[in-house]
Amino acid sequence: WLGWRQFGAGRGHDAAAPGAVASSGAAAAGARPAAAAAISLAVLPLLDLSATHDQGYFSDGMAEELQTRLGQVPGLLVAGRSSSQSFKGKTATVAEIGKALAVANVLEGSVRKDGERLRVAVRLSNVASGFEVWSQTYDRQLTDVFAVQDEIADSVVEALKLKLLAGAPA
Repeated sequence: WLGWRQFGAGRGHDAAAPGAVASSGAAAAGARPAAAAAISLAVLPLLDLSATHDQGYFSDGMAEELQTRLGQVPGLLVAGRSSSQSFKGKTATVAEIGKALAVANVLEGSVRKDGERLRVAVRLSNVASGFEVWSQTYDRQLTDVFAVQDEIADSVVEALKLKLLAGAPA
């Protein structure tokens, strides 16, 4: 162990004050600082807004795909599926959801279908402000459920990586 004075106390160096917490090996190895917790989100169940409310399977699958894909993004903290799913069918504000799930952002959306035409609307809201910070609507022909879910999930993930992680420390 090398004493405090050996590292520059009183010598004009930018040494940390005694008792200060030094960066850990995890931080030095590239782990994100605690401030990165702001880069967190919950994926809520998508609402089935189709006229006959028969798109629950697609809505649930779309939320599942978004959850899975976003969970694979390095540096993005995603609330667990069962925690997020607990809000299905409930009315709560973005602030209430954010507090309950300890996240900074909430991703929500809806699914509508008319014949073979499908519309998926997805919105990201910031918990602190309550404002929507990103949204997108996707119109697709429903010929292959998995292909449509994959395509939309990929597009959402790429957009949210740019929105949430742009400028974040690596």
